[in-house]
Amino acid sequence: MKKIISAFLALATAFTFAAGIPVSKAVPDIAVTAYAAESKSLEKQMLPYHYSKLSDTGKAVYLQLRKAALNHEKSFTYKKALDQDLVSLISDIIFYEDSLAFNVKGVSYVVYQGQNKTEFDLSYSFNQESADKMMKKMDAVAEKVISKFDEDTSTYNKILYIHDYIVGHTVYDESLNSAHSAYGSMIVGKSVCEGYARAFGYICSKAGIKTVNVVGRATADDGHTENHMWNRVYLKKQWYDIDLTWDDPVMPYVENKSYKYFLPGSATFANSHKPCNTSLTYPKATDDTSMNYYARKKLVAEDNSSAYSLLVSQIAKAAKSGHSVATIKLSDSTSFNSFKNYLEKNEYEKLFSLLSDANKKTSVKIVTDRFYGYIDDRNSLTVTVYFMMKNTTLSDYYTDVSSVSYEEIQFFKDAGITNSKSKKAA
Repeated sequence: MKKIISAFLALATAFTFAAGIPVSKAVPDIAVTAYAAESKSLEKQMLPYHYSKLSDTGKAVYLQLRKAALNHEKSFTYKKALDQDLVSLISDIIFYEDSLAFNVKGVSYVVYQGQNKTEFDLSYSFNQESADKMMKKMDAVAEKVISKFDEDTSTYNKILYIHDYIVGHTVYDESLNSAHSAYGSMIVGKSVCEGYARAFGYICSKAGIKTVNVVGRATADDGHTENHMWNRVYLKKQWYDIDLTWDDPVMPYVENKSYKYFLPGSATFANSHKPCNTSLTYPKATDDTSMNYYARKKLVAEDNSSAYSLLVSQIAKAAKSGHSVATIKLSDSTSFNSFKNYLEKNEYEKLFSLLSDANKKTSVKIVTDRFYGYIDDRNSLTVTVYFMMKNTTLSDYYTDVSSVSYEEIQFFKDAGITNSKSKKAA
């Protein structure tokens, strides 16, 4: 599910213009967990989180079923009549959670009490040759990412790097058969929420970081709710929620990566994300907010005055580094609502004042009478401003200039920004 984002152009006059509201999409599927691969047979590597919760019998059956799946076998027979609940759980784990069994399209089973056996039938998305090649490519990408780490790289920074890599290399697209797999995100660069979550789990597992994918429902700011999948990741002896899909919003802007759902703490995350009631029981996520990106970067404000000053400094800092977006987080819903109303009052009077104050703090000339995007996200308690700078072009703001509307082109042109070849101010 992609986050519905409201963004618009605004002038210091009464003029505003809708820049578009991206559509949300999602499909339910999968959960992934993982542990670093060792020198073991393939079916014993990268075992999913819920494998450890199985009984000894369940583990034995699971490894045999997993081996059959990795060998692309159409069926597997266990020579005992298993408990229905156990068989259902095993089937759910391999179908919904197992990152190595990404090629499994469906699992069905029959328990024959009289014949004392249990039969599993498996179907696949790709033939074995294709699936083997796909896994090799995913392993290569995972190793490429992990090669950036050394013995001094903290688990937090590993998680952050993997997050940024996946978000930076993936666009939300449900048109391909691989869109629901880690392959879609890691290799094709196009996937839906399952692809983002599975890719995160796949690379984390290779890096020795425990994760589990969570199947549930997510609700956007407009109240629209859809099936969704995200991750929980293990850090400092606690489980944290993280949603890469919602940190890669569907927007036409160059500056379209966020950290709103990067370890925000369960209390904030639960405003929009609810796990489904399935046979899979997920580890409880912590409400600790100290690992949240904005908390670590000291970008959390408690009142209007501190939020105003913080956003001024962030806009100035972003402009100096050639970026045109700044985000801060408010400490709670009360301070968030207060600051939102503070900025929007009298046709965004304070926001334009904020841009003027930021402009005084940098030699890069910020356009102070308009901004091209503004997002207040009550789920993540964040406020984001997309601002404009002199000596820039449309391609500094839009990923595809050819799709920009006439009204938007005119809006930027009135600010002195066209599609010429001049470079962004340093």
